[in-house]
Amino acid sequence: MKEDRDLHDIAMNENYQTYLKENLEKYEDKWVVIIDKKIVASGDSLKELLGKVRKEHGTKTPFVAKVPKKTFMTLSASWSNALFPICSRKS
Repeated sequence: MKEDRDLHDIAMNENYQTYLKENLEKYEDKWVVIIDKKIVASGDSLKELLGKVRKEHGTKTPFVAKVPKKTFMTLSASWSNALFPICSRKS
């Protein structure tokens, strides 16, 4: 069981590294699914996407992420509980 978990962790890390290295500009604001270090699917509906991927790739564990827009906003809280918007631009 531990060996299976280790292999799963290695695969997830490799797929995450693929996500970080890929040029994802064409997938902006879409869900992407990465299996075996390849983007195997993308789309707007996560539910539909996962159904399609499960049919095509069986029990392989996918890495799934929503690619952010180039401009996005995050909120940062201070000790006084005030929220400060921080606008960011993806490089």
